[in-house]
Amino acid sequence: MPKKTIQKEKPSHDTTKDTNTNPKYWGRKNVGYLIDQLQQHHGVRFTKEQLKGSAKLKKQELIEMIKGKLGI
Repeated sequence: MPKKTIQKEKPSHDTTKDTNTNPKYWGRKNVGYLIDQLQQHHGVRFTKEQLKGSAKLKKQELIEMIKGKLGI
């Protein structure tokens, strides 16, 4: 008799859209989270040069982009 396997639902590891309008809140988030929010939920595309190397976007620049998208 073959063994029956139980199928579990795969968890969603995707982030939810964060719409917090407090500027201090965004200042406490790490750069990876800011980039993720901009890419997945606000449609911003980044090139490799913008994310790596000496000319990469700084945290404050990413926060300003989010503020612009959220209208803060």
